[in-house]
Amino acid sequence: MTKRRPYPADVQLEVVAANRENREVQLTDDQLAQLGHAKRNPIKVIRAFCLACMGGNAAEVRRCTSPGCALFPYRLGKNPFSGRKGRASFAVRPVGSPIQDESGEQPADSSNASKAGAS
Repeated sequence: MTKRRPYPADVQLEVVAANRENREVQLTDDQLAQLGHAKRNPIKVIRAFCLACMGGNAAEVRRCTSPGCALFPYRLGKNPFSGRKGRASFAVRPVGSPIQDESGEQPADSSNASKAGAS
């Protein structure tokens, strides 16, 4: 009875060589596809991992009690460090706040000038 290899032959050779040479295993996209790995968004991969960790229950992922886990901040499928909120990819100015130019100065506005002259 022959022993079944866990990887295709070319992948097995790369893994063995990398281990022997104490270096990182570098596989091509084709080799990764042979192993069943497709290109995926890393945040979605983390979300899938967290769902598997919590038995597929999304509510349990939200209530995760393992803040020491390296994936904890990403468990909801979003990068909390991206600086973006929601889907907007542009800065939104709060209603009623003054408009500022790139230097942070408030530009001269004719409506403000007329108000200043009227006082």
